[in-house]
Amino acid sequence: MEIFSFGEDLLVHFSSSLAPLHENRGFNATFEFSTSYVDLGLLLEHPSHFIRGTECDQKIRSTGVSSGMIRSPRYPNLYKAGTTCRYYLDGMKNSQSLERVKLDFLDFQVPGANVAEPSAEYRQKCSDDESHVGLFLRDGEYDVETDQPDKKWCNDMIPANLSSLGPHMVLVFHAGEQRGKGFLAKYIFETDYGIQGTPAPDGSCYFTYEASAQLDGKFNSPRNPANYPPAMDCAYIFKTRPGYQVRLQFTTCKVESTHMSPNGLYLGKDACPEDWIEVYNVMPEGEERFVGRYCKHQVPGPLTSDTDAQQVKVLFHSDSDLATVSQGFSGQYRFVPRLKTAGSMKKDEGATACEPIQEGAKAGIISSPVSSNAKYAGRLSCNWEIKVEENERVMVYFHNWQGVEGSMLDRGCGNAVVRVYNMSSESPSAEFCGAEDAMQTLANGEFQMFYSKGPYLRMTFTTGVNIAGGKGFQATWAAFSEDEACSDGIRCAVNRICISKSVCGLATDQVSFCGLDDESDRKYCVVRRILMLALPLLGGGIILITAVIVTFIYCRRKKQRPQQHLVLNSRTSDSQVMRLSHPDLDDQELPVPKAPPRVSNGKSSSRGAKSSSRKSRVNGMNNDLNVHYQPVNKVIICHHTVV
Repeated sequence: MEIFSFGEDLLVHFSSSLAPLHENRGFNATFEFSTSYVDLGLLLEHPSHFIRGTECDQKIRSTGVSSGMIRSPRYPNLYKAGTTCRYYLDGMKNSQSLERVKLDFLDFQVPGANVAEPSAEYRQKCSDDESHVGLFLRDGEYDVETDQPDKKWCNDMIPANLSSLGPHMVLVFHAGEQRGKGFLAKYIFETDYGIQGTPAPDGSCYFTYEASAQLDGKFNSPRNPANYPPAMDCAYIFKTRPGYQVRLQFTTCKVESTHMSPNGLYLGKDACPEDWIEVYNVMPEGEERFVGRYCKHQVPGPLTSDTDAQQVKVLFHSDSDLATVSQGFSGQYRFVPRLKTAGSMKKDEGATACEPIQEGAKAGIISSPVSSNAKYAGRLSCNWEIKVEENERVMVYFHNWQGVEGSMLDRGCGNAVVRVYNMSSESPSAEFCGAEDAMQTLANGEFQMFYSKGPYLRMTFTTGVNIAGGKGFQATWAAFSEDEACSDGIRCAVNRICISKSVCGLATDQVSFCGLDDESDRKYCVVRRILMLALPLLGGGIILITAVIVTFIYCRRKKQRPQQHLVLNSRTSDSQVMRLSHPDLDDQELPVPKAPPRVSNGKSSSRGAKSSSRKSRVNGMNNDLNVHYQPVNKVIICHHTVV
């Protein structure tokens, strides 16, 4: 062991106890006065850094984001051969601060061998006996006397800037036979939270991730996977660029807290009062839309930022209780092109598309999209926005929940999550996942139904990457009012809401739009369907029966009518008609033939004979027809059938 004086004097004090002398043998040492030892005045920027008893070792402790200079002995003059100096750089590591050491070499001339012009390859080979600089960057225990350093340099190549892996760094300078100027370097103690991203200039736990700089990466709580410090407040700001959104997926979460929602659904700010994670969508005007607060083992579900959001902000808080610190969280982010469909956010990189909401509809069915293997895919972002009339509200009923990866009561919804938002500017009223019986397990199915506060309701379904997939879910939605009359709608028996009759055009034979344990709409639609089928048949039957009756009457009358026609059509007087009667005929009027004019000469005898003959023919029929004459003011021509 070698001990060096700090100056011109050295005091050695020996003290013995009352124990027997034969048990301790004392010591034997040599001393030397010399002017060739390291001149500490030239070496030390701050004499308090010198480790007493060593020739030139220094221990430099951070005072909080501090910096300084270290140099080889006698720099810039030639260092003395056979000298070894150690520089211990210790950053802060406590409950409040965590630092790392950054080292920048400004000058470096440490010849490693007696070579006039060493090659570049040779410059990288420095033996322990030759002049060199060794650097220990690792975090943990090591022996600088015997262990090999992480980096070693010699000759005149200035090393690259390096940072320690923890709060400590050790530089070892050894001077061999070849002498040189040595080195000059600047050390910087900088705050180290073990977080990727662009740190804040003031050293606070504030990190920025910009789409214009890097499209994907990782983020985590301070020191993860080691325990985070108490009394920490960190912010992670993800800034999109025009035409882009950001997608977050948390991979681990272990944030200690004594209180959490018993069913895992409630995400309000009064949950998790000690340590927590909060997530926000940040709008262009600076409005922050709260997504949820998470703690314990409840991994936050994957999130795709709102289409109109410019940022997503993640906050992490730990209280001052050192006993409740834990590993914290880790996650990954990715900036993706903005999804263009208004009613449905479409797929990204192979994910299945989502069916949009029909504009102007009063009811509908929402299903998680599935691929060819009957499971939903990864990297999926569905956004269903339902807008109804101002005097209406929206009800969503999960009637067929077949399973979404995760468990609200166990490990959270880190791979896939369903969120329901009451209003466009509010946080989700629920965030859930789980196996097929998850809905029934939670409060006896209470969370199968959700009611909006106004004429708007939004539901999202987001899946992460590298997931197993699940069968998903199916839900019905319906616009409803609380109109007591419900004259134009269907009254649901259980919740007493009034929904549109248009639900009958949907699959009411399989699902109910009235909600849990209420089949009022299904019964109404069944009766309506029967009537719609029966009315055309009933109307057709009435028409058919009427046609049969009319045909029967017509045919019967036709049988009773005569089959021969008698037509009397002659010139008649304007003031007379001839009425015919027959036992089988109604009285009919025939024109009366005019009597021929009388003449005095004999030329009229033939015409009179003809008239007499015609009259006799008519009179011949008189026994059957009973001809009558009656004065009238009109002429009637009659047709009749005689049997």
